Amino acid sequence: MRSSLEKIIYIGFYNENVSRSVKFANLLLKKNVEVIKYQLTKRERFFFLKKFKRVFHRILKERIDAIIYFSDFFSPIILFLKLLTKLKRIPLINKFDISGLYFKLDRNYNKISTFQYLKSYFYDKIELFLSDMIFFLTQAQLNHFQKRFNVKKRKCYSMYLGTNESIFYPRKKEKRFEYPIIVGYWGSYIPIHGVEYIVEAAKILKDDENIKFLMMGRGSKLDHIIRQKEKYNLSNLNILGFLPFKEFMENMSKIDISLGIFGNSKKSNWCVTNKVYEALGMGLPVITRLSSANLELFGKEQNIYFCKPADPRSLSNAIHKLAYNRVIREEIGKNGYNTFIKKCSDSVLSNELYFSIDNYLKGRNISKL
Repeated sequence: MRSSLEKIIYIGFYNENVSRSVKFANLLLKKNVEVIKYQLTKRERFFFLKKFKRVFHRILKERIDAIIYFSDFFSPIILFLKLLTKLKRIPLINKFDISGLYFKLDRNYNKISTFQYLKSYFYDKIELFLSDMIFFLTQAQLNHFQKRFNVKKRKCYSMYLGTNESIFYPRKKEKRFEYPIIVGYWGSYIPIHGVEYIVEAAKILKDDENIKFLMMGRGSKLDHIIRQKEKYNLSNLNILGFLPFKEFMENMSKIDISLGIFGNSKKSNWCVTNKVYEALGMGLPVITRLSSANLELFGKEQNIYFCKPADPRSLSNAIHKLAYNRVIREEIGKNGYNTFIKKCSDSVLSNELYFSIDNYLKGRNISKL
């Protein structure tokens, strides 16, 4: 007997080299679901008819169980995908990765025009309204969007992001003396991450020769944090920028303590970011801001170290404590990795995603009888 979920179309503005954007496709492949991919380019955000025509012909010829749309930013193609799923009586599933509204608010420090706000709100509203199943990154994000956009509860699901386990896994550290302790940050230099507070924490700890900071990445705040470093004359902070993969992983092997995010925006309260999942997957102890999403994942167990958001003194105190307490540092790293395996590993997430969609399809089939 044929199961409810065997073949899906995965379409959207994804990047094959970015784990989070192809995560759902890869998880379903692990469950032996056939995944037919259609990658849209930036140009196809509004000029997509040629690509849509290919999807249309494919779905008429074959039995497709669902369409998963990877939502980057709003595109009118979702209107056409909705018509197509209505025609075939299959669900339109939205991996709601980025909200256009909160992206603009975060990148512009909440300073956007009324027109921009209303346009972005309207686009998010349309996308959420048209979707039959919506997967949010955390329950905290789900709760916020459900209330903010009045989304029907039955549509909403939350599922942790996880990471690329073929890259981020526990490694043997290079042999060296215990000190200095390397405190590492990698990722985007954007407002939500609060990278300026890392520089301020480095300033507070600048006279401690046993603690060094390493930052890798790129983004709109890069010039700002470089100017901060120069202003404070921080010899304990090394800002490397964006690195090729091999060099990046070589530097990752030096890190003793990993840093998450420290911004104080609404978005930072509901996110568990890539770098946190990556550090957990590697068994590194993580310091990050206290938030609804992080409490949801970690609870109050000793599997991560929380500090106050937007508070360099709280962050520097956390770094100092872990740097000088190897037992706690190693315990947090071990417990964090166990939490990752239990809640965020591919084996857990693939089952969660597969059975969520499969049960939805079975429920629809029963209702048609």
